[in-house]
Amino acid sequence: MASSLDLSGFFEEEEVSQRKIRFTSTHEPEELFSKIENSATHMGFKVQRGQSKLKVMQNCTGSKSPKNKDSTSFLVCTEVFELGPSLYVVEIKKSHGDPAVYRQVKLLQPTADL
Repeated sequence: MASSLDLSGFFEEEEVSQRKIRFTSTHEPEELFSKIENSATHMGFKVQRGQSKLKVMQNCTGSKSPKNKDSTSFLVCTEVFELGPSLYVVEIKKSHGDPAVYRQVKLLQPTADL
């Protein structure tokens, strides 16, 4: 099987467009990450910052699996890509979790570009 063949769309309930947001910004990545981090923590999410990524997560309180009591039940990754000297693309992708919670995180998009 070819490694570039992605069949996940046949087995997932939601469309790719429901799992990814892209928008442009003129703000520096550090400023964007700070705004998203502040909004996410205000909404009750945990945030983990890396060098070029920001992860927004929420842990499951009522996990059905006893093995995964501390596992993350919701995870969104944010990356910022530079297009030019003062133009950036922000990409917010849901890795896994409840689509209803992801819709809450989508509200961060307008907040990030103020």
